[in-house]
Amino acid sequence: MANPSNLYAEKIFAEHPSALFTLDDDADYLSIIPSANRDLNTWTKSGVTSVTEIGINSTPARPADEFTVYRALLPEPASTVSNPDATGTLSLGTFDIPDGGFSAGLYVYFTNPYFKTITFTVAGTSYTSSTTLNYSDMGKWIFISKTITTPALFGATINIEIGYGKNTAGTDIYEIYLAGITAGKYADEYNASSFGGASKIFSAATTATSGTGTTATIGIVRIPVAILIIKANGCLAKLKLTCYAVTSSAN
Repeated sequence: MANPSNLYAEKIFAEHPSALFTLDDDADYLSIIPSANRDLNTWTKSGVTSVTEIGINSTPARPADEFTVYRALLPEPASTVSNPDATGTLSLGTFDIPDGGFSAGLYVYFTNPYFKTITFTVAGTSYTSSTTLNYSDMGKWIFISKTITTPALFGATINIEIGYGKNTAGTDIYEIYLAGITAGKYADEYNASSFGGASKIFSAATTATSGTGTTATIGIVRIPVAILIIKANGCLAKLKLTCYAVTSSAN
């Protein structure tokens, strides 16, 4: 019995793609943060007293099984001069951020009404995006996802800034729980449930021959191991993703 022909696959292969990724892995966004750097306790702290991983059976429970929860303790603000009165910052670098920027995501849990904002910034730049924390958000996990539009940046540092106010009625404990930090290109639809995929880098010396017989040199391409079929002049096929970093020069 003859095997049925997959016309779509035949059409793609007829274009002589320079890179083909199989179905071995699920399609996902490309993570800017390597898995080894998801431990928030290793991030540089400024205005933060401590960051501690809490146990799997501790309170609050994890927002999802794969997410580790961290308790961040911040010092009491010295005054009520500004709004917010104090800011604690967690920083990690260095990252290569693709042209167009990235989406950052974070689960947050707090019971102190004086926490006011969570802000993602690229250190030393004006690229920032902030979320206001509301009274109605207290006592439950909320997911914050923000998109920061930037040009291509190399060796950048990403900050998580926690803005909070002073309890003028007395001493207070300023603790907030964080989990599931994510950052990636076009990640806003998926980063609540996925850490993203790892990058694959092609040598700038990689060459490919197009269907017309011309030769092109492919620049460095960072893409997840997923269903992406790439040719020198662009992305031929995709699943969930947009091809964004293919450079070439025809010879």
